[in-house]
Amino acid sequence: SSSIDLGFDHSANSGESGGFNGIDPTVRDSWKDLEFNTPDDAYNFYVDYGNHEGFGVRIYNQSACPKLNGGSSAVYYIKYCCNKEGWKRGSENNPDNAGVVDTTVRVRNVPELRGGCNGAYIRLRWFKEFKCYKIYRWYNVHNHDMIPESLRHYVRSSRRMAPVYKMLAEVNDAAGIGVTSSYNAISRAGG
Repeated sequence: SSSIDLGFDHSANSGESGGFNGIDPTVRDSWKDLEFNTPDDAYNFYVDYGNHEGFGVRIYNQSACPKLNGGSSAVYYIKYCCNKEGWKRGSENNPDNAGVVDTTVRVRNVPELRGGCNGAYIRLRWFKEFKCYKIYRWYNVHNHDMIPESLRHYVRSSRRMAPVYKMLAEVNDAAGIGVTSSYNAISRAGG
């Protein structure tokens, strides 16, 4: 894939100038040997990378391929992408929908996160011979500004709950304590 320079200065908000753990998406040798035991490990890696660079991450798709995966229904192919990639179905912001009203789509009155990003993403697949997931394609072109470092903790994919608070939420749920009450208790305890 060729990259297009849209005039955004992505280095302005990228934190350290040394990159992310020595990884440069434009240099295949810097990431081709990365190995992940589970899809969650790969997702957490890409979320950390996205947080470092200033964008959120979402799961674009995951698919099992029993034919290629020895009959297993485990995830074989995975694609994680920028959370602003593409457009929501029926979006008024999508240039392709200009002047078209789709009555089959329920429109909610919430701000839209997606902005038609060109699709910065990583693609992974399961390699039987290595018994791990490896990145086989990394495309890193955004058509939007990166999130400033002071606001990155608000990005949904970067929010994490400490294991002890997660366990407390599960215990509260099992005890029949509502989500709001549980969240308020955890907020008070964690600050």
